[in-house]
Amino acid sequence: MVSHALLWQMGASGVLWGTLFLVFLLFAGIATVIAVFESIVAVCQDCFKWSRAKASIINCLYHRIPNFYRSSRLLIPNSYFLVGGKENAL
Repeated sequence: MVSHALLWQMGASGVLWGTLFLVFLLFAGIATVIAVFESIVAVCQDCFKWSRAKASIINCLYHRIPNFYRSSRLLIPNSYFLVGGKENAL
């Protein structure tokens, strides 16, 4: 593991490599999210005979809005978020 102190000791090239690492890490995270949603969208297309656009929009709304409210603890009670029949601990 490379620490940030070592990157700073490298001077300008260390800053460049550190920045590139974080940019590549960001792209890897975005690619992972897209890959996960691809399977969810494909199942919705097959099961409900939805178009790709409709399945994408509905899944984005379904997965984003409850997570926003849960993280900010607004409007939706904790009992709404059940996993395996048990309430999630916040």
